[in-house]
Amino acid sequence: MPALLTLLLATPLFGLSLRAPDVSPVLAPETFAAESASRTLDEEAARADADTRTIMEWTRALHLGAAVTLGGATVLGGIQFGDEYGFHGGRAETACANNSAVLNDCGGETPWPHALLGGTAAVLGIGALLASTQVDFDRASRIDSDWRIYEVTRWAALALFLLQGAIGFIGANAVDLGWAHPDRHFTTLQSLATAHLVLGGALTVLEAVNTALLF
Repeated sequence: MPALLTLLLATPLFGLSLRAPDVSPVLAPETFAAESASRTLDEEAARADADTRTIMEWTRALHLGAAVTLGGATVLGGIQFGDEYGFHGGRAETACANNSAVLNDCGGETPWPHALLGGTAAVLGIGALLASTQVDFDRASRIDSDWRIYEVTRWAALALFLLQGAIGFIGANAVDLGWAHPDRHFTTLQSLATAHLVLGGALTVLEAVNTALLF
């Protein structure tokens, strides 16, 4: 009888046989949750990278425009400096006083080409700076390590821009506001114009470097 019972248990019945329950791997709810969370984090990281790249592109475009227009303003500013002051010892020796000025903007009216280029450079530069404040520099530096340098040098450019603008404003308006006389204070005005031009050149170089860092 024991042998018969063993045979019955071991023999398939209607195509079925007695066997241990299927214990194939089944993912626990915790594992599903972990995998879902991982996929969500990956998707969020991809979206953040895409957003960062978009802001980086805007910053690049604005910075390039600012650098180009600033370069033009600096060139015109140099010509204007040569007309109004140069490195002469007195106003009577200047190109403006001798009717040989290149631009003919000898203090009589606003030098519009220079002013428009300078104003455009300022607007684009401020726009680039504002755009850069929205950049995730940790992500940006993983895409391009130079952005970590730009994170610091952009503020140096801003400080230089503010200083150059302040000196330019004082020099351009000192006579009209009664702070200086064009003949008696020629050396002082010449020094202000020289400082404005030198700082403008330095700012142009720095902005060119900053623009190069972004590409």
